[in-house]
Amino acid sequence: MASEKPFWPTFSMFTPKLRVLIGGGNDEVRRRMVRLLDTEFEIAAVVADGLRLVDTVRATFPEVVVCDLFMPLLDGFETIGKFNDQRHKSENAIPFVLVSAGFRFTGVSDCPGVVAYVDAIDLAADLALAVRCAALGLRFLSRSIPRSPT
Repeated sequence: MASEKPFWPTFSMFTPKLRVLIGGGNDEVRRRMVRLLDTEFEIAAVVADGLRLVDTVRATFPEVVVCDLFMPLLDGFETIGKFNDQRHKSENAIPFVLVSAGFRFTGVSDCPGVVAYVDAIDLAADLALAVRCAALGLRFLSRSIPRSPT
């Protein structure tokens, strides 16, 4: 009788996909972010402006928010700022991944709530990894963003 290898299920078989909310002012960038993330993550919603992003975060409670720096009505930093007051009161703060589409980060300063920065140049290579890191509370910088000397 041939020995069969035991079936060892992977961890992901028993865990639901992370829920990710995507916000961005550019249709093409939003579609690209969805394409890059929808096989690995559950897309909770996709919105086109900062005000809708704020309302949708409060309505859907995603595990991670991916936010374009340039959005109408409220830009990425203004949108994230709407949650900073709540951050100090809640241990369950939602991490944000900030994406630049058309803006080159020349360095990164700390912005409360932002745990990952993704440059549009590195979107395909770095976005999913940045979301995974954000979900774990780990800081992430795209490979093309200059590191500050420590």
